[in-house]
Amino acid sequence: RTRWLWQQAKFPDKPWTGLPFPSDKLSYSIFIASTVITIGSGATISFWHSHWWQGTPLRELFPQLYSHSRGHNLSLMTALADRKWITCIKENPTAQVLADYVRVWNITAQVNLSPTQPDDIRWKWTADGQYSARTAYQMLFQGRIRTNHNMLIWSSRTPPKCQMHAWLAIQGRCNTADQLAKKNWPHTPTCTLCQLQPETALHLFAQCQYTRLLWQMILQRFHAQITPPRADEPSLEDWWYSSVRSLSKQERMKVNCLVICAWWHVWKERNARIFEHRASAITEVCSLINEELRLWCTAGLVRAMWMPPD
Repeated sequence: RTRWLWQQAKFPDKPWTGLPFPSDKLSYSIFIASTVITIGSGATISFWHSHWWQGTPLRELFPQLYSHSRGHNLSLMTALADRKWITCIKENPTAQVLADYVRVWNITAQVNLSPTQPDDIRWKWTADGQYSARTAYQMLFQGRIRTNHNMLIWSSRTPPKCQMHAWLAIQGRCNTADQLAKKNWPHTPTCTLCQLQPETALHLFAQCQYTRLLWQMILQRFHAQITPPRADEPSLEDWWYSSVRSLSKQERMKVNCLVICAWWHVWKERNARIFEHRASAITEVCSLINEELRLWCTAGLVRAMWMPPD
């Protein structure tokens, strides 16, 4: 949509100029923030709507004067000729309108038109000042938050419910005891696996004694070349990313699937102990993880072509 605003401003002689464009307030704000106007004759610059003064349209700087005026479609050249913008002010102005009038008078007094020079508009994000869709999209995403979630989770081709669980886990948003306490829901504050520490996502999936013993068994069985989480591990995502960032793509895929599956079964074991009062030994959980991965591979879910050991 920003492209149409650019076309309208850059090529005012096109036959479709003046027709309604598929634009909105957000697109217009992006256009204003991304362009710079150079005043020439003022013939193609809108007095009220173009951002020729300090990058902001006069209608936004002086909304009450704008509402109390006619001639909203005046060009800058026409508005300044014989001060026509003044004659467009309606009768019975308020005190604020008069104050805005004085400010606009001072602004227009500083404008010097060049009748022989055409107006120009430049796109800030390209060297030649011309609009490109690529730079427009880059500008839109400048404030985005960069994460490793795609590399670790979303590209793993594991079942969506397991991906979502892993995503919640690394953000500490699973319904562990600390989260249940925030919601005032019934809960047991201590970890149901080790019965030693308060239950949080970080504790449950990395710091818990039960989970760390499970990880040691998993890594031995699958021969994964990563370091198991420590008892004082500060972050699930940091441990995961540091474990796979130096691996090849195929090995990284294997480890990602292993982590997602392991966390899924740790969570299932935790729920089985709470809701079904049924506890499984570490060896049993490890066997369940092995079988789950085998099913994923057989079903073609796992992108990395590998099979868990028997």
